[in-house]
Amino acid sequence: MALTEAQIDTVFEILELPRASTVEMPVGRMGLTGQTFQESNSEFKLQVKIESRLSTLSANQLTKLVEYVDFWDATGIQTWTLSGSVGGLDGMNQDPSADLARVQERVRRLIGVYQIMDQIQMEKNDNNGFIPVLN
Repeated sequence: MALTEAQIDTVFEILELPRASTVEMPVGRMGLTGQTFQESNSEFKLQVKIESRLSTLSANQLTKLVEYVDFWDATGIQTWTLSGSVGGLDGMNQDPSADLARVQERVRRLIGVYQIMDQIQMEKNDNNGFIPVLN
């Protein structure tokens, strides 16, 4: 079972990363002009490596990722919290923002975003003549 394009888009939304070969970022005081980031930038390398990683997930990992994506989509843009108490007894607290943050961190670990970013940084350093020391 492979991820659909919509699910892959949601994964990038969860990771707070753009999914395009070029990205326009607003700059300037009013944000009326833009700076274009091309596919040669490390942000695009991260996208390519993440998409590659998504294609190599095991069936169990893919099942978990689909659950996280479905939860993210179902929770949507809820930003309000519920909490309550009666007298001195505290009730149940529900905080969708905290739930989404937990999902985001789990997706980052499942995909290995931090390791991929380290790999990109080492590749960048190798190009500058720096040889990283691995423990």
